Amino acid sequence: MELTDSQKKAVFTIDKNIAVSAGAGSGKTRVLVERYLYILEKGNLRKGREIDSIVAITFTKKAAAEMKERVRRAVYKKIEEDEKWKRIYIDIERANISTIHSFCSKILRENPVEAGIDPNFALLEDYEEDRLLNDVIEEYITDGIENSNKVFELIKHFSASKLDGSSFKGGLISDIKWVYRKVRSTGIDFKELKRITLETIDNIKIDKELLNKIKYKFQELIDDSTKRSKLGKLADDEVWIDFKNNNFNDVDENILDTLYYLYKNIGTSSKEEKQKKIDELKGLIGKAFLLNEKKMINIYESFLDVLIVIDNKYTKEKKIRGLLDYEDLQIKLLNLLDNDNIRKRYQDRFRYIMVDEFQDTNELQKKIIYKLCSENSDLDRENLFIVGDPKQSIYAFRGADVDVFYDVVEDIKRISKESPISLKDNFRTMDTVMNFINDIFNKLMNNIYEELVPNRTSSNDIDVEILENENLEIPEGVSKTQYVREYESELIAKRIKQLVNNEGYNYNDIAILFRSMSDTHIYEKALKDYNIPYYNLGGKGFYNKQEILDIINGLKAINNKYDPLSIVAVLRSPMFGLSDKTIYWLIKNMEDNLISTLSKDIQNITEKEMKKVKKAYKILSSLNTKKYMAKIYDLIEELLDRTYYIETWMLKFGSRQAIANIYKFIEMAREFDKKDNNSIEDFIQYIDSKSDSYDEGQAQIESEEGNTVKIMTIHKSKGLEFKVVIVPQMAKRFNMNFSSILFDKDKGIAIKHNTFYEKDKGLISPLYYDLKEIEKKREKEENKRILYVAMTRAEDKLIIGNQDTDKDTKNTFREFIKDLIPEDRCVKIDSIDIEKDKFISIKTINKVDTNKTYENKFPLLKKFKEYGSKDFNRVSITQYMTFKECKRRFYMSYYRKIPIDTIIENETNIENYIIIDSATKGLVVHKICENYKKGINTLELIKSVLKSYNLKPSKEIIDEIKVYVDNYSKYHSEDYDKRFNEKSFYYKIQNKFIYGIIDRINIKGKEAEIVDFKTNKVENIEYIKKKYEPQIHLYSKVFKDIYKIQVKKAGLLLLETGDYVDIDISSHKVDNSMEDIKNFINYIDKFKNIKDYKKDKKNCQFCKFNKFCID
Repeated sequence: MELTDSQKKAVFTIDKNIAVSAGAGSGKTRVLVERYLYILEKGNLRKGREIDSIVAITFTKKAAAEMKERVRRAVYKKIEEDEKWKRIYIDIERANISTIHSFCSKILRENPVEAGIDPNFALLEDYEEDRLLNDVIEEYITDGIENSNKVFELIKHFSASKLDGSSFKGGLISDIKWVYRKVRSTGIDFKELKRITLETIDNIKIDKELLNKIKYKFQELIDDSTKRSKLGKLADDEVWIDFKNNNFNDVDENILDTLYYLYKNIGTSSKEEKQKKIDELKGLIGKAFLLNEKKMINIYESFLDVLIVIDNKYTKEKKIRGLLDYEDLQIKLLNLLDNDNIRKRYQDRFRYIMVDEFQDTNELQKKIIYKLCSENSDLDRENLFIVGDPKQSIYAFRGADVDVFYDVVEDIKRISKESPISLKDNFRTMDTVMNFINDIFNKLMNNIYEELVPNRTSSNDIDVEILENENLEIPEGVSKTQYVREYESELIAKRIKQLVNNEGYNYNDIAILFRSMSDTHIYEKALKDYNIPYYNLGGKGFYNKQEILDIINGLKAINNKYDPLSIVAVLRSPMFGLSDKTIYWLIKNMEDNLISTLSKDIQNITEKEMKKVKKAYKILSSLNTKKYMAKIYDLIEELLDRTYYIETWMLKFGSRQAIANIYKFIEMAREFDKKDNNSIEDFIQYIDSKSDSYDEGQAQIESEEGNTVKIMTIHKSKGLEFKVVIVPQMAKRFNMNFSSILFDKDKGIAIKHNTFYEKDKGLISPLYYDLKEIEKKREKEENKRILYVAMTRAEDKLIIGNQDTDKDTKNTFREFIKDLIPEDRCVKIDSIDIEKDKFISIKTINKVDTNKTYENKFPLLKKFKEYGSKDFNRVSITQYMTFKECKRRFYMSYYRKIPIDTIIENETNIENYIIIDSATKGLVVHKICENYKKGINTLELIKSVLKSYNLKPSKEIIDEIKVYVDNYSKYHSEDYDKRFNEKSFYYKIQNKFIYGIIDRINIKGKEAEIVDFKTNKVENIEYIKKKYEPQIHLYSKVFKDIYKIQVKKAGLLLLETGDYVDIDISSHKVDNSMEDIKNFINYIDKFKNIKDYKKDKKNCQFCKFNKFCID
């Protein structure tokens, strides 16, 4: 499709600063990509460093990956035009297309000394940051209550009751965290914040003009009042007479007492016009009461000093641990760019800077961008391109400030003499829907709204539906709010059923977008009732689900036998199923701890219950013994297996979600085991921390890519589009709670006081309530934008759930549109006649045969009694090879439970693996080799395997993988009697079982060939041969011993080059390797101290443990 005139101007104007206001569905991403390509072709770039000369900042990693992939594809098509495009194509992997945080991280890691940071810093996740900051604040305040009069007085001012219960939630600590983060998002230093705030308060003055206005308004109202009214009685009041006769030549804070007295005697009026004058008078008095803030100056100073101390303590804690949070990345980069040499170096390096979603940036990010785009004055390098839509600025809760967009637009108009380019053509939404949206928001957003021009024409007259029954009757004794939500959810489910059954839509064409996810369970139930598959992208409450609480309590019981609450909880759970009566007698007979009590014979407990008790003792005491050496993942698996916990859930109707949650928790434990040398205590603390500060979503039971209705927040839907969009709960109230400390970048902080004149909050905290009114207006405007984002996700049809509730419509989406709905552009639906689907009840299992096992037809596993009991110890061939390379690395990787091959790369590298990372590539290639047959369509096989690993089969990935597959196909033969792929084994050596997987076994007659595939980068074949010889020797020995078949040949197939490396498997070679493996097993049995595991210092600089592996 040809670019529009506006798009062309945005793409081809690269010699000056440009701002683009891009409406929803207007092709913004295409403009960014086309501009990037045009700069590559025509821009003033560093020769040979073209890609590195351009910076493109995106809002999310997903957006960065998408843009990079689009650029990659476009450049790939140009390779035939000019040889330079081939080099550029290779360089795209290093393109500066990333989020602002990744961009900052990259530059900081390039300048660690100058930035004053550890080059190997780790990045705090949101929940980790919250926990650490919370701990710092809590510790400081708790200590301050005892040791600091300043902190104690501050606590008294904010009301001590706020420090009670629920870990300070909703109290002073939460308020401190809120204002702390808000201030940091602007880049303002806390000492500077103190100066701004105190200056604001110091400048508060009451002039004579204001007091004379108050006097005039009072007189006007008194004259218009009867003598018996409150205002009428003031006429003869000495306080009023003194005030009326005062010339206000010398005004101080004492005037507030007089004003407060007069304020309390104003009263109200039933006459609208008079009440309006009363409200105006109260507003004027409120302005005068700003003087009250001067009385509170000590509170302000104390609080600001507390913020400074907390910032220092929090910064110190992060430095000790080698950590940075996301805000640090930006603040430290901003400070780094104060260095003239460094700033000039990056200005020369980055010739063009583009920022996407600019409406969701903040003041701090603006400052960073201005540093890079300004040499002698603001934006004088004429190399900034911003694109965004202020109507879609919906991330204020993350620190985004839509005013930054307007400020930069004005700067560009002033500096570059360029008005913003407006992209008004909408290519997403049908005209019937777009015209409805235009009508609504033209009135709702007034002068800031620019109508979008639809480029798609519907065959229908109307494609907007309002689901609402204005005559809905509420059954007696039923909550109207609950009934209305259930009614609306059923109406939505029925309409979806109609769309799919009668109107040609698929379930995956439909999305339900919520303002908040607190009531989604009601709508999910309706979808289940009508047998509609759905995928909830934001289902919450994971840690509070019973199945997760049972496992957590089980872990706590295993970890601490002196934790009776957790032990009782797990004993009552379906894991053990003890009755309350049994638990009563166990507690009554408890001596040292409850677990040891389980081993007793207690007369009052029935024989049937005692069997359960003994089973519980055996399992819990066994796991308690293993907890120090076993991984958390293994402990959980054994607990679930031995209690048949998952099987118990399988017998319950509608248990899919619970089972999925259990497996999700298991995977969380597996991932936790990979990250560090962690104990079960660490894992429990980690889970407690996440559950306190982060509302984890439940496991998904349907595929996001599958044919399912999508449920998500409006925020999550940003940037997406769906054929049918449903916006429910239009009558649900917004959350309008505010912190008791507010912040403004120009005025500083404002505190909500709790001491004087408590019935008239606006008078005792005037600065706070001024800022609160500003915040209310901002929130109202943001909620309008949120509704706009929701509606503009629709391609073909928009459905609005507008059913009223028991509450008034104030602060709701319904309030916004109730008088603005264009009746001729929508249709109302109040009921739909569709029956719920019928379900077949689950059949119960009468008996479970726990002794029955199933084996593969040709298992590569010797039978031994220990197998399956989970009581044996095992090692792997990979562990042995690690031990051979470096004993210290082995100790850190496995004895200390830190698998080196799973440590996450630095955050800055994550986005660069757009094509395919080496680990995934190995899995994919092995899978393809496993399924390869002569005559098979290789391309289709590659595509199929890539999809099974959730990878898009792009041409670039296929080309990369095909090299390995082509090399394999040259070796492939089917001239064998039998062939086995990926055969696992356990083989006993000494007192251990060694575990491994053989890639390929080819059997012909009574002889076998063993082949191991390697996808390694091949630089030195002799090194690879020497490294993997013991592995092949073990495989040969194992296979011969188990199957009594002679291994004639064994080797490595190097799939990168197609070379086959033959391995000598003569008896003496195999015996030497086996002896070495025995020595390895004896060594790790005998030595347990890290001092016994010496470093191989040849490769220390490349080892990921080098920063903390110190002799």
